[in-house]
Amino acid sequence: MRSRSVRSVRSVRRAVPGAAVVVGLALTAACGTGSAGTVTAGAVSSAPAAASATATPPGPSVTATPSAAPSVAPAAPAPSGTPSASASPKRTTSAPARRTTRWNEPTTFQALPVVRGRALAGMVVVLDPGHQIGNSRHLAKVNRLVDAGNGIRKACNTTGTQTNGGYPESKVAMRIALAAKKRLEAQGAKVVLTRPREDVALWGPCIDARGRVGNGVDADAVVSIHADGAPATARGFHVIRPASVKGWTDDIAKPSKRLAIAVHDALVDAGQRPATYIGSHDGYDVRSDLGTLNWSDQPIVMIELGNMRSARDAAMLTDPTWQDGVAAAAITAGVVDFLG
Repeated sequence: MRSRSVRSVRSVRRAVPGAAVVVGLALTAACGTGSAGTVTAGAVSSAPAAASATATPPGPSVTATPSAAPSVAPAAPAPSGTPSASASPKRTTSAPARRTTRWNEPTTFQALPVVRGRALAGMVVVLDPGHQIGNSRHLAKVNRLVDAGNGIRKACNTTGTQTNGGYPESKVAMRIALAAKKRLEAQGAKVVLTRPREDVALWGPCIDARGRVGNGVDADAVVSIHADGAPATARGFHVIRPASVKGWTDDIAKPSKRLAIAVHDALVDAGQRPATYIGSHDGYDVRSDLGTLNWSDQPIVMIELGNMRSARDAAMLTDPTWQDGVAAAAITAGVVDFLG
């Protein structure tokens, strides 16, 4: 945990007169752009031996476009320990090495069961479901410029992207966030959402407010959930972490990198394709211009879970079983790996 003295100094330096930070499930207005007790993300084989004796049976499989690659992605390593309710939360002290294992796209996915345990007891996780379905009805509000940090001003929020068939990014993000919330709570975490629900009557919150939510609840990790709107030929997910910017993100850059690696590897273990069209072309990107990242004083990452303009990615991103049982499970596994 970083010292509170550093955080308090930054809070004074960043103070915005009259700005209100709205935290938790009561947000209604104001975004842009095995063994029990462990969580494992991965494409699960249909073989009976893969099921736990006590786990809920896996849900229905989701059919993906066939490929010549093997149908099962490697399982993620289980967290190293499951602390008791009275144990002090611990963070990883050194950054794990990036994976070099060749990625193989599975031909089918199977929903992983929700597993209960105490791996995240006493910890706070903030989930930020990108955008809001009502933003398009409040364009004057979401288009106004706000302080995005690092000397940058950007629109309060955007409408987000959508599939060619009109399925909105905000709906993908909200469903995955709610499913991940359930899984993280099953592991003992307190989970806070930056917006309460998908609602055409609501808009925002703005990017700066989203970034500060984790500060208000002293979050141990913050995950912002999105999907990209790249050219149709582009595919795959990428995890964005904040660059180290003095006075803004220099104190959270290293733990955010560890969180990025943990979530990235959990997604790969769940059979997801790392994007090669952006950033370092291996499913990672580093940004200094995103308000949600710049305003956070807690370890934070933003995930673009796939490209909604790609027909293959869109079919996966909009499937409820994949949303609840693969994406949400991988996010949970990544957070458990980071905080365990």
